[in-house]
Amino acid sequence: MNKAAVIAVIVIVAAVAASAALLLHHPRQHAAPRRTTPLIYPPGIPAGVIAGARPGVSVSVEGLKTGGEIPRVYTCDSRAYKPPTITWRLEGSAKIESWLIVVDDPDAPGGVFYHLLVYNIPPDTRHWPGPGELGLNTARRPGWFPVCPPPGSPPHHYYFIVIGLDKKLDVPRGASPYQVFRAAEGHAVVFGYTYGVYKR
Repeated sequence: MNKAAVIAVIVIVAAVAASAALLLHHPRQHAAPRRTTPLIYPPGIPAGVIAGARPGVSVSVEGLKTGGEIPRVYTCDSRAYKPPTITWRLEGSAKIESWLIVVDDPDAPGGVFYHLLVYNIPPDTRHWPGPGELGLNTARRPGWFPVCPPPGSPPHHYYFIVIGLDKKLDVPRGASPYQVFRAAEGHAVVFGYTYGVYKR
């Protein structure tokens, strides 16, 4: 084999080796997985509670545009604060036996802060305040705890979540979030939410 042939063989071997190295370092260029759009679940709700449920509830809060600033009247900056007026609409059909409302702040420094927990809301109800049983908020009080992020902190996000369940929850009056979520696991049919932000 003459010198030119030897050089040609070396060049071919080097090219093959370089191609193999590229395949090893970039395998997804040749076998990219199909992209799917995941369901967007509201933060602060344990995954087991709404696993398998579908988005199908349109939620609105009086005075709040989705992603906008929480009205002052729902916060601790108001001397006459009040609970938010929450309304919802079921999109499509679903067999609902009770509704669950949760309002939470996943940005709270100590972990998720639950501002409101209402369960066993009758299935034909579409607004709150109204019928239903009040659970404990994170401050261990029944009912609404006003929006009140620490002064000077970045804006906190507040989620107003409505979940349709296929049963009434067998929990005592004044149940904790843990008790309610545990009883609701595997029973969510549909859910929806809106959210707002607030800074002090």
